[in-house]
Amino acid sequence: MDQERRSQIEKALRQYRETVYQHNVHLLHVLVETLEALPEQVQNQSRLHTLAREIMWEPLPESVKEPRDILNETVLSSSWLDGVYPGPVDPRREEYFAGLRTRIAETNIAMPELVPADLEYICTLVNAITGAGLPYYNLINGVEFISSLEDHDMEDMMDSVEVQVRDVDGTVPLEELTALTFFWEDWDIAVSFKIGTGEHDSGSYVIYCKNDEAGWKWRYGIRDCDWTSELYDTVEEFLGFYAHFNQWSEEELIEKVLRRSVPQGFSKDEIKGKILSLISSRLSTLTL
Repeated sequence: MDQERRSQIEKALRQYRETVYQHNVHLLHVLVETLEALPEQVQNQSRLHTLAREIMWEPLPESVKEPRDILNETVLSSSWLDGVYPGPVDPRREEYFAGLRTRIAETNIAMPELVPADLEYICTLVNAITGAGLPYYNLINGVEFISSLEDHDMEDMMDSVEVQVRDVDGTVPLEELTALTFFWEDWDIAVSFKIGTGEHDSGSYVIYCKNDEAGWKWRYGIRDCDWTSELYDTVEEFLGFYAHFNQWSEEELIEKVLRRSVPQGFSKDEIKGKILSLISSRLSTLTL
């Protein structure tokens, strides 16, 4: 891989991180505004507990005495808000890719590279790529692009290499079905492996495939339960999609907090309307 291509991948990663960060900071403002709009009967400690849960930061920094303190720039800069796993690159990635190569080679499927070079390169830049959304939401609902080796068994991740089997006429025995047997059915899939995990068998896949319009190549896609994304030719293209994948809306966040936190006898819809008005005013001020 030449320097120009490496620079393109680095640029795509920066754009992804900035896009996710800006969206998550906006959601953090929405969370704070929602907590501030709760009836006064809701104790400050309860508001802080909700804040800590949604950003998965317990205990909160000592400087955070009330929800709005989390918007301090120093605190924000140290938050896990840009869609990547914090910390240095895991040195075991080389061992991981070596294991993948061994398992893919054992399939005896001819291909120009056993592991795509752009995937290997981006794994030298970050530990993991986890997607948009505040941390708790992401943990429950997210599908990671690249999972951290710290949080998953490396052997299990390497063992996700599969020669894919189609079951056009329903005669393939159940034990021979594979993770993608019934997915991306308009593609011929030779082999795949899961690079990122999600709930309920969801995940991000690296797939060696072709169709009537495109030749054999490693491509990237997400299976989220029964839904599948398009397949993308490069990590740069995939990151452009992934920066917006499964984004949590303002209303979803507000409704979740109100559902958990509003005492009986108060109108959730009235509080929600007040919050949306505050958000609208804030955004209007920012665009002036």
